[in-house]
Amino acid sequence: MPLALPVVKERQAGPATRVPLRHVLELGESERNMAVDADGLARARQKGGDLGAQIVLAQQPLLPACVLHDPFSPQRGDSADPSPHDTPSQMAAHNGIVTPGAGIVNGFSPRRCRRPSAGRAPPLCPGARPGYHPGWSCHVKGGAMLLVLSVWSALGCGILCADGAPDTIVLWPQGAPGAAGGAGDTAPILTAFLPPTETMTGAAVVVCPGGGYWGLAAHEGRPVAEWLNSIGIAGFVLTYRHAPRYKHPVPLLDAQRAIRTVRAGAAAWGLDKRVGILGFSAGGHLTTTAATHFDAGAPDAPDPIDQESSRPDLAIPIYPVVTMGEFTHQGSRRNLLGESPSQELIDLLSNEKQVTKDTPPMFLVHTWNDAGVPVENSLLLAAALRKAGVPFELHLYERGPHGFGLGGADRILASWPERCADWLRLRGWANPAVAAPAACLPVPAPRQIAWQRDELWIFAHFGVNTFTDKEWGDGTEDPKIFNPARFDASQWAATAKAAGFKGIILTAKHHDGFCLWQTAQTEHCVRNSTWRDGKGDVVKDVADACRAAGLKFGFYLSPWDRNSPKYKDGKAYDEYFTAQLEELLTGYGPVSEVWFDGAGSEGHVYDWQRYYAAVRTHQPGAVIAICGPDVRWVGNEDGVARETEWSVQNASATTGPGQDGKVWHPAECDVSIRPGWFWHKSQDGQVKPLAHLLDIYYKSVGRNAGLLLNVPPASDGLFAAPDVERLLELRRVLDATFAVDLARGKPCRASAVRGGDHGFGPARAVDGDPRTYWAVDDDVREASIEIELGPQAACSVCLLQEQIELGQRIEAHRVEVFAGGKWQTVAQGTTVGHKRLHRFPAAEAQRLRVVIEKARACPTLATVGLFREPEGNRL
Repeated sequence: MPLALPVVKERQAGPATRVPLRHVLELGESERNMAVDADGLARARQKGGDLGAQIVLAQQPLLPACVLHDPFSPQRGDSADPSPHDTPSQMAAHNGIVTPGAGIVNGFSPRRCRRPSAGRAPPLCPGARPGYHPGWSCHVKGGAMLLVLSVWSALGCGILCADGAPDTIVLWPQGAPGAAGGAGDTAPILTAFLPPTETMTGAAVVVCPGGGYWGLAAHEGRPVAEWLNSIGIAGFVLTYRHAPRYKHPVPLLDAQRAIRTVRAGAAAWGLDKRVGILGFSAGGHLTTTAATHFDAGAPDAPDPIDQESSRPDLAIPIYPVVTMGEFTHQGSRRNLLGESPSQELIDLLSNEKQVTKDTPPMFLVHTWNDAGVPVENSLLLAAALRKAGVPFELHLYERGPHGFGLGGADRILASWPERCADWLRLRGWANPAVAAPAACLPVPAPRQIAWQRDELWIFAHFGVNTFTDKEWGDGTEDPKIFNPARFDASQWAATAKAAGFKGIILTAKHHDGFCLWQTAQTEHCVRNSTWRDGKGDVVKDVADACRAAGLKFGFYLSPWDRNSPKYKDGKAYDEYFTAQLEELLTGYGPVSEVWFDGAGSEGHVYDWQRYYAAVRTHQPGAVIAICGPDVRWVGNEDGVARETEWSVQNASATTGPGQDGKVWHPAECDVSIRPGWFWHKSQDGQVKPLAHLLDIYYKSVGRNAGLLLNVPPASDGLFAAPDVERLLELRRVLDATFAVDLARGKPCRASAVRGGDHGFGPARAVDGDPRTYWAVDDDVREASIEIELGPQAACSVCLLQEQIELGQRIEAHRVEVFAGGKWQTVAQGTTVGHKRLHRFPAAEAQRLRVVIEKARACPTLATVGLFREPEGNRL
């Protein structure tokens, strides 16, 4: 038995009014906005719309009745459902959609705009912007009103809009599958609308306008993408194929291809691979179809786009057609499935029947009295999502026409975009509504942020010392002794990659002055070795191997040179050293770190500013480490940072003046996997135990520092087997520890939230996105976040990360778990910075609480994580 629908009264148009395509609707009562759970909606619906006391009502002013007239279509009477022979504008009118449309028309001064002739610019209605094609008139019966009509944005047609031409992407440049012929039919397109770089969140949403699977409503395209841009999300408007020439599965193929295309091109647009889908009416059906019919991509496909997943990360169906059954929109069904579809096809495209636990989260909007697409479509979908355990929000407005788009002048219907923005903020997709905290100076440069996120690098001490069994050479070594017969840089890179390290730093020249590249500055180099008949280049091979493996490359260049006769002449040596430095900076591709050692240089004056200028000129993305302004030495060779490790340091001659006398100068911990820095066969049995390496990891990376772990290649030119085995063992334990974050996505609350904005809420700290963060108001210095873990979670490691782009703030904190019916402090600490890892005795916890006890400025936390470390690996 169908559920009761609110009554919509009809009245005839007056004699002075043009005959409309749609009935003239009179809104009898004030409209009300409501949002309740799916079960409550169903119960209310079954009571004939009597909502009782379950719903809080928001009054909305009455709207005068109005008549729309399509000047481009034959005038005829309306019917309950569109005919398959309708023109696109007639079909749109049946769906409550006005196309192709134009801007805002004043009801006091209605005018009729003619469709432009070929090659002639269209006339403009009042208020329309150049580049928009107005094409609708409005006549008001009764009082005056402003009626929002759709905008003809000519998506994909190359029309320049007032704010510039967006990028257009042909989804299948070589011809779309199932094409029926004709350029427009074979080229479904995406039109890209990107927010300003400084406000971009990295997320993207594919927008599917409605139109009954017969046309596309322009007011559900570009304006929606621009709204997404306003909250930091890239919008990609999909011009998909539809009736009369195309039926299922063609629109779905276009939507899936659109999602894959955005993912494949994300880096080029400055985006990550988060892609959602949003659609209206029949475009809402396409949205829910894409959200319930997807695949992971084909890794071996020759087209890289087809290698990407077609699963959207979230879906936003607005007044959607969902079912092809009892409550469907008949015109959309007929246009998509044909006159007599099989029951199997009806069930397949009734998307409420296709929901599973893998269906992405959804945000739904509908009006209770939608006369085009019954509200049961959204109710059925909400019930299915709830049954499958898929997160969703359902927002129902008591009254409103179908096809209202962003809501226009109706202040109640126009509230859904902000509600949706809040939902997106909860997921870290949209920018917060309130201003972010001001930076707490100093803040890191982008190259320093990238370096801190790398965390793990391999140090490769390699050179003549490898063959002399020494740690420091004196510069008198014969280059001919350098002969690593089995040298294979790809083995180094493969090992580093498998062990989870992000790059390799090679000792291009150690204190002995021997150069591992074909330098033009000295004969004390590989050119005079027996290796590869003097034609080899270790630097080139290592740099190339790193790039091939997806690793970063850096080099160590010792200022102290015990071979060069120029070293005693400061000015001459500066010329010599700068020339060598520039060879390395310009001859081997991208360099991510330049390591200047300070050993042996006491009493010698170097032209550091000249060296720094060379790096900044040729490799601006590289950090300059140790004797440099970007990264400092931690102060020991044990691989251990301080309990209190500030990246904020006092300015010095090395760093420059800084900001307010302070600089961002994070620490790097260097330590060797063996007793020595260079390889010595006698030390093959002295590789550090796993527990020792883990302790180093937690006391370096886990204390806001980077870890540079030395793995010296052996004299044959390969990483030694004991070292490789230990590195892979380390990676296995780290992977096992951090594979499951017990706090990820769990319910949480905070003692304070900045401006009460979800965009800065505690959920931002457990969403797995390092760019989002929990923040508090400017005057707050003490705060806490509490996370519900469930019945019982075995844990022993807590991860904390600040939003270091805004500076390092936290001075003191503690970690508590609720176990055994009481709160227990399991860790106490001072600084956090990029990363703080606390190891504590294993506990069975139901809740986790992090308390910020003191901060330099209002604290932020980008990540709160909780993990369980495998037993038996601690010192």
